[in-house]
Amino acid sequence: MLVKDYESQRGKPSARKLNLKVLLAIAGFALVVKLVIFFVSIKTSMGFSLPNIENWQDFSLAYVPAVNAFKTGFLPYVNFYYPYPPLFLYALTIFSYLPFPSWSSAIPLVIADALTVIPVYLIAREFVSERYSLIISTLFIIAPTALYYVDYLWLNPSLTTFFLMLSIYFLIKRHCDLSAVTLALSIGFKQTALLVVPVFLFIIWRRYGSLQTLRYLFLAASMCFLISLPFILMSPTFYLDSVFKVPQGLWPSVPSNYYTLAAGTGTAVSINTLNAITAKWQVVASGVNNPNSLALPIFIFLLPSSDSQVYSSNAYDFFVWVILIGVYGLFLYKTATNKEIDERDSLRYILYGLLIPFAFYASYKYYVVGIIPILALLVRNKRDAAGFIAFNLILMLIPRYLSSWVLLIALIWLFRAHFYKRYFTYTLVASLALLVAFVPFVASSSVISPYKPSVPVCASSGPVPISAATNFTESCELLPMASINQSSYIQSSGGASASFTVVSNSGLPFNIMIKDNTNGGVLFDGKGVTNASSSVNLAYQNSYSLIISNDSNMNNTITISSEVTPG
Repeated sequence: MLVKDYESQRGKPSARKLNLKVLLAIAGFALVVKLVIFFVSIKTSMGFSLPNIENWQDFSLAYVPAVNAFKTGFLPYVNFYYPYPPLFLYALTIFSYLPFPSWSSAIPLVIADALTVIPVYLIAREFVSERYSLIISTLFIIAPTALYYVDYLWLNPSLTTFFLMLSIYFLIKRHCDLSAVTLALSIGFKQTALLVVPVFLFIIWRRYGSLQTLRYLFLAASMCFLISLPFILMSPTFYLDSVFKVPQGLWPSVPSNYYTLAAGTGTAVSINTLNAITAKWQVVASGVNNPNSLALPIFIFLLPSSDSQVYSSNAYDFFVWVILIGVYGLFLYKTATNKEIDERDSLRYILYGLLIPFAFYASYKYYVVGIIPILALLVRNKRDAAGFIAFNLILMLIPRYLSSWVLLIALIWLFRAHFYKRYFTYTLVASLALLVAFVPFVASSSVISPYKPSVPVCASSGPVPISAATNFTESCELLPMASINQSSYIQSSGGASASFTVVSNSGLPFNIMIKDNTNGGVLFDGKGVTNASSSVNLAYQNSYSLIISNDSNMNNTITISSEVTPG
């Protein structure tokens, strides 16, 4: 049995000679399988989808526009918003110069996913026989989540996962310097790899002592700093806030079209008829209402905004974070107090370091692709292999709001099987019970529904047409980098005067302009104001526009009052 094979190999790293032909064969098989799915995606234009499977369109709506902006001469973080470290953009941009403009940038994503089988196979050989190493590698190759989210939809986890698995391999082989460098490269592709840095440091500390731990940390941090250095020098505030969410107090001072440039539009798009969350994505890229996509892409949770009005209640957010930090802290304490951490335990600890945040904080299903190779390496028998495939399929097919529960159940089971410490299990079970009990309270609140902002979104064509007999007062939510244009038509035999008052209830600045559409010219122009009042006199049958724009990346609740007096 595979479990016996595991136990027989427990201890120091394997000294078996590597069979290069077998390694090349398994890598070639992985490449063939991944490329088949890749070309199916090209032929179907990513058209395959099932209910709940989350057919994200980030590649075409986010990655490609960012690459195009970068190639045009605009810099990420400096000229346009970009939420990842720079290595991901570099890799996609290099491949974009190939003569396949519609999909060439996806090639490094698929290749990295295929090459990840190499460290998976090499790590497996440290614990099991050649035969079982091939079985584990094959399980990784056919994992449904990776095949769909990386090879079919061309989403982003594969590059950071490849270098993370290399780092784990070097850690197991006790090449600490190489492990530090590859871990830094993993972080340079996507910052989610930061989740395992404390785990790596504790493992090295328990195995080699403080001096080697400091050396590892210094080397990894230096590499991350060099990767980030150009943008730290050019725009440290924007870089640290965009990538690592370090509050810098820069908002709302952002360049013009900071959130629209990467989408290639250069101007804010219409937000009429959209709910708050969909509209917020439309600020970054158009076309998200494609039937094959959802209206909750990654940028929604990365752009600063008002939690109480758009996402979830601050109380619920705080509650989840307390549990997350508490469980992660207990896990790190267990890691630090473990007197002996062997190579197989290292795999489990690194898995927990990723799985705990994914379970306790809302994550996209495709993030879990990052833990799939580690899960495959923990397969010990046929039951585990069946469970591995079932886990992949269940996670893909269930509704997104259940994905955290599935990950939490898996985490409880893994903790229970590994630590044999009841307080870990009790903590997780209690956390699950509290979360379940808290959900009805959250759902009953009128301000925390993610689809129901407390005030309506400002419509670009409204709120209502203004005629000679129309007076109104209305409040609405002006979304980040968006604008409204109220075109009105005065119908009065003797002309009319119109008085406008616009006030920011949020205390945030906005721009306001009143244009004479009939005769031309600007009747009123205010920049960066928090309230504005104006009266304009218009002749018979004159048309004018009231244009209000929000240059910040914060939602701005405004109240518009108008009083029209016939002449």
